Parts: sequence; structure tokens; C-alpha cells
Amino acid sequence: MTTPAQIAANQTNAAKSTGPADTTLTKFNALKTGLTARHLTKLDNSAGYKELLTQLHVELAPVSILEKYLVERIALGMVRRCRGERLEAAFLDRDLKHKPDPIPALYSDDKPAAPLTTDTVADLCNLAARYETATARRLQADVLLLHTLQRERRKIGFVS
Repeated sequence: MTTPAQIAANQTNAAKSTGPADTTLTKFNALKTGLTARHLTKLDNSAGYKELLTQLHVELAPVSILEKYLVERIALGMVRRCRGERLEAAFLDRDLKHKPDPIPALYSDDKPAAPLTTDTVADLCNLAARYETATARRLQADVLLLHTLQRERRKIGFVS
């Protein structure tokens, strides 16, 4: 059981934890329409996605439901990689040219973003690099799994 001394210590420590002083980068952590979107966003070309998905279906010839699901994940992974590159370029370009941000949908309060500093540019580049690495790994894993499933299906002669 928690003692009164532990409760008091926890409350004292909790009072010291006020969160980040500068929320320039963290205010988008829960955003579901940008880097972390699960599906297409306003930033993506939905017609281009459909064309990509069609081409991947022709190229990869998925048979089972799982293979079709993986092809869709591969297409979304490719879109996410492109989205991350565009967002990174847009943020950096906005600051270098001191022009309004070309992606206003990311701002919830319609206020222009503060100019990026050397520290925030470095943080943004690190964030973009981590996002790119994560999406690349996910995409690679999906492609590898699809190819493994297709090899196994061909071995056993599965036909749906």
C-alpha cells in the first residue's frame, strides 16, 4: 500500500512536471491528419493513390485477403514516405523564404507559425528523419511479408 510519505513525494514531483516550455514541435503530436494519419489526407493525391494501388495490384498480383491487405499497406506506406518528404520540405522552404506556410491545415488556430530557429530546424530534421526511418521499416516489412506469403502460397499451390 502507498504510504502518506510516498503520496506527498509523488505530489511534489508531479508539481515540478509542467511539460515542455516550447510547444512548437510537440503541439502536433496527436495530429491525425499529418505525418501520423492512418489513411489519405488532404495533403495526398487521392487519384494518384488509386492509380498507384492499381499498379501495385497488377505488379504484385495479390490473391488472398491478407495479400491484398498488404498491397494496400504498401501503397499507403509509399504515400506516407512522400508526404513526410513534402512536409519537411514545406516547413524548411517556408522558413528560408519567410513566406506563409503552404500547409495551413496543420495549424489548428489559423495563426502563422513562428519562424524556425536553428534549434527547431534541427529538431524538425530529427523528427523527419525518425518518421522516414519508421515508415521505411514498416514499408520494407510489409513488402517482405507479402513476398514471403506469396512464396509459401506458390509452394503449396494455394488458389483462392
